[in-house]
Amino acid sequence: MPSKSRIKRMDKNAEFALGMDGGGSKTICAISDTDGNVVGVGHAGSTNFQAVGKYCAAEEARKAIDAAAKAAGISHDQIVSAAYGIAGADREADFDTVVDYISPVNPAGMWLLCNDTTIALRAGTNDGIGLALICGSGSNCIGFNSEGKVHKVGGYGHFSGDVGYGEDLVTRALVEVTRYMDGRGPKTTMKEEFCKALQVENVEDIIERWFPDTFNPLELKRFAPVVFDCAKNGDRVAIRLLEKLGDQLAFNAVTALKHLFSNRDEKVAVVLGGSILQHSDPPIYAERIKAAVLKIYPNAHIVRLKQEPVTGALLFALDLMHGKAGKTRAANVHRSYALARQVGTRNI
Repeated sequence: MPSKSRIKRMDKNAEFALGMDGGGSKTICAISDTDGNVVGVGHAGSTNFQAVGKYCAAEEARKAIDAAAKAAGISHDQIVSAAYGIAGADREADFDTVVDYISPVNPAGMWLLCNDTTIALRAGTNDGIGLALICGSGSNCIGFNSEGKVHKVGGYGHFSGDVGYGEDLVTRALVEVTRYMDGRGPKTTMKEEFCKALQVENVEDIIERWFPDTFNPLELKRFAPVVFDCAKNGDRVAIRLLEKLGDQLAFNAVTALKHLFSNRDEKVAVVLGGSILQHSDPPIYAERIKAAVLKIYPNAHIVRLKQEPVTGALLFALDLMHGKAGKTRAANVHRSYALARQVGTRNI
């Protein structure tokens, strides 16, 4: 923990901004002062009502806000602006639902709500213009142009043909394993690696987890690293699967770009976010997406997001507060957030 002599006592009259990244598996809340210096970070579970229901989503949002305010050492009434990027806010009806459960826990007088993909775009750009492609617990693709036009591709799970996210990847990988086992497909080391990871003697034994008498479904997305590890070690089946899904993600990105940016020479920003796109090794998805985008938009700027998307929510909140956060405040947010999340409060 930082020494007491280096922790600044918060002025009771000071004003603060709040940003929230409400994901399908976890929620992160960050609070900054008016200059973008992050002073508190809080964590909670999922705030995606489609995954956990409205009551649980509201409770987790409250927990995250309370934890961040406590870490910052401020009261809720000092938070004057807030931005919430919430997974599951896709259709107009979804936005209405999220407003219903966020409003009672929101402490700010000025606030906005958007999809969690949108805050990733804001985190990776100066102005929130361009395209964000997210792949982690789920997959989504949203773009904005300078005229205010928005175009969204997918984002509704398997009903909209979303691919490549954790559960989808692992499900497809297990199909490849089964095809190898029964002679329909080539050999793959994923068979042995999945047995180890799933702690089963035979991969097919996992079906028991979905039987009524032994119902205890696996959270398949947790095993996505198995596929990437096998690909890194040269498994051709794993590599081909990742290339195929990467190409489909790339097609989503190019489709959205064509609806938003008619000038193919434009220096459009394409932000890749989500746990899989940001952290996977080897970065096969990112490489396939980059190649496909640059083929159509040769001057595009591809950003594999290094910042946490919650910083984008915080920048939106600072936009509300100042009209535009500006480059200096944005730099403060990105610089200070990494320190703040390590100890809850920032060394200053």
